[in-house]
Amino acid sequence: MKDVYFASDSYALTGPSIVNKYYRELLQDSFTFAQQETNRFKRLCKAVKYISKHKVIIFSGASKFDYFLICLAKVFRRKIIYIMHGCIQEENKINKVERADETQLERFYLQSVDLILCVSEQFTQWVKGYYPMYQEKIFPLTNGVDWEIVSGLASNIRKNPKAISIIGGGVPRKNVKSVCTAIAKLITESGEEYQLKVFGRDDLDTEVIKSYPFVKYYGKIQRDRLFEEIAETCLFVQNSIFDSFAMAPLEALLCGCSILCSKNVGALSLFRTIEASDCVEDCFDAEEIKEKIAYLLRYPNHERLLDSLDRRETSFAHRAEELRQYAMNLIEG
Repeated sequence: MKDVYFASDSYALTGPSIVNKYYRELLQDSFTFAQQETNRFKRLCKAVKYISKHKVIIFSGASKFDYFLICLAKVFRRKIIYIMHGCIQEENKINKVERADETQLERFYLQSVDLILCVSEQFTQWVKGYYPMYQEKIFPLTNGVDWEIVSGLASNIRKNPKAISIIGGGVPRKNVKSVCTAIAKLITESGEEYQLKVFGRDDLDTEVIKSYPFVKYYGKIQRDRLFEEIAETCLFVQNSIFDSFAMAPLEALLCGCSILCSKNVGALSLFRTIEASDCVEDCFDAEEIKEKIAYLLRYPNHERLLDSLDRRETSFAHRAEELRQYAMNLIEG
């Protein structure tokens, strides 16, 4: 009989659900996974059944529905693992959103669970500092890399040497505005034309971003087309104020792009070596961003950074085994 129940959704297209899908595909012989169910009452009934029969319950990402399941798991005195994909309190503050109920939900998760697994080494250390009262139960479970995710890309895609891409839309936390300011300076000082492709949902910064004449704003588009559009650019930028992981730079790297990330991007902890030109120290400093964009367009880091990744250790198969081991350690006490 399986001892571990993975209670969170692994079928939706949210960031945590996409990660959960990989765990479902790799661990379905070892864990029981919540089935796809749109009817909440039926889903709750199934959860009661599974939680009562398993020793360890895993939650990945926070939701109000899972709040009830955690309460249920505590009633049955089950061990609980929480895979933490971000910090709701910090992200809402940066995005200028006031949602006290979400902050309280996150605190309930952190107080209630036995193990908090953070999705990058860098984020793990940050959470330990932000929530020092929980540091004894905080450990890393870095997101994996799907090395085959862009395997369907055409091999004859032509790159535009003056094109740059970025994901984040108008979300303040992604800080696309500062990249726009940097590229505007680059165009003014160099006298050359550049294009910035912007992907992601509309939010507070959208109209400002759209006001720049060199911006081509796509909004949210299908992943296959997204990869094709990114593959046509030479440089991908992730200039986040705060990012627990950020899969996009890794996917851009697999699309053949060089990448420039702010030092706040958790995915940087995957690389064995990072040079100063690969990383923005101050994500609000347009001058620094401008200089590093110009440098990477002349001196690409694509091949060097790809070589800096360990394919086995960064794979989802390796991460799935790490998750299985965390669960087994809880069972064995």
